[in-house]
Amino acid sequence: VASRPLAELWCGVSVVGMSRPISWIPLSKRSLFWCLFDAGHWGFNSVTMATLIPYMFKTMLPVHTGYTTPALWGYLMAGSTLVGALLGPYVGAYADFTENRKHFLFIALGIQAVAVFSFVLFGLFNWVVSIFLVCAALISGLLVMALYNAMIMFTEETDDIAQTSVWGTGLSSLGSALLMTGLGMAWLSPVDLTPGYFLMCTVAAAAWQGVFCVPLFRGIEEPPSGYPVMEPEQIKDEVHNSIRDMFQNRELVKLTVALLVFNDASTTMWTMHVVYGSYLGIPGASLFGAQVLNRWMSVPFCLLWAKLADRYTSRTNTILAIGVTLICCVLFMFLKTQWEYYGLSVLLALAGTGIFIFTRVLMADLTPTRRAGQNFGILAAVNKLAGFVGPLVYAIVTDIFGSPRAGFGVLLMFAAGGLFLLMQVDIDAATAQAHSDPVPEGPGNTHYARHEDLEHHTDPLGNLGSSRPSSH
Repeated sequence: VASRPLAELWCGVSVVGMSRPISWIPLSKRSLFWCLFDAGHWGFNSVTMATLIPYMFKTMLPVHTGYTTPALWGYLMAGSTLVGALLGPYVGAYADFTENRKHFLFIALGIQAVAVFSFVLFGLFNWVVSIFLVCAALISGLLVMALYNAMIMFTEETDDIAQTSVWGTGLSSLGSALLMTGLGMAWLSPVDLTPGYFLMCTVAAAAWQGVFCVPLFRGIEEPPSGYPVMEPEQIKDEVHNSIRDMFQNRELVKLTVALLVFNDASTTMWTMHVVYGSYLGIPGASLFGAQVLNRWMSVPFCLLWAKLADRYTSRTNTILAIGVTLICCVLFMFLKTQWEYYGLSVLLALAGTGIFIFTRVLMADLTPTRRAGQNFGILAAVNKLAGFVGPLVYAIVTDIFGSPRAGFGVLLMFAAGGLFLLMQVDIDAATAQAHSDPVPEGPGNTHYARHEDLEHHTDPLGNLGSSRPSSH
């Protein structure tokens, strides 16, 4: 016991004996196409949704609502995420049953791009229009994430999903860093932050996304769904049945609640930190430079998480990432200078890459291939409810205490609660029950369906191990 790593003893989970290392295996063609889409879309989001729009909203938008900008942004994030969460399962189900996941994905991408361009061009002239456009961009972005995350199930069967997720996150971080650096965001001066510059960045980010999205649309084929032709009302009933089935899985319910609670902290920090920094008076050039630093640091952190993925379960690594999130919550409460903001951007990169990689793997492990769209939609809905509750609570606390610093104290409690709940989950039982639903017979399904046999790992403290689909 003394020879085991401290992280294993602290987290109560065991080392995973993987048959091959994840981090250095070349990707198959379909997995590479999926990762390239991740790189393109994350580059677009990093430039627009994570950087430009929050900064423009805070510094250039004439708001006359009576709310502080961080509180108003929190309310917008909460409302938009709730709508996206409610739509996600139904959009995913329609995509599954009609075998049109890529078509739905293309439509969601188009809506988000139009909303972002409209905000940059026209939103600054009317705050009501701006709020509507921001909400449209946020909602469509949530649907994009649910739909393209579901497409990970249709990459080559020879690839481990954890490997694909690590590569996708690494390439997306590298692509975002290259794009933001190429746009000069790392060395901006205040005089550079003009509407013309914002428009140029938006055009470049959209072109970047368009180029990297093409391989996924042309190179990944969707398998037959295995479902009979259904009317819209029948599809809605099937979604309700899927939700019912999922919540009959006791361990899955516990995992879902844990994801909801700790993502309240993680998601809110990601969505609020630019507006928060601007509110504290940190110069816009420093805010942009910190975003670029965050993306560059995400690349080596992805390699770090890849090495940890070779050794530990996805749950263990998620717990470690939540621990870093706890540290970030505390430090944000006392943030004062731009150099502290740079340091926190690095810590956010470490926490964010880990949570993004391994929660996606946990979701994939619990998803039968034939229900990829609706299950990712349902799990994304529950996951994104965190994006409703977290910003809402943050906004309310900010309003009550008159300072956005107080909101991070609530996020600290969310992170600690999620960490505790995740340590109580029996992943083996949740995964086994989730995959007990047989894959229907149908042409092409045997090629894409992943093996259902699982490698079980238990730890000396009890049946708290995790599961992965067997390596092929």
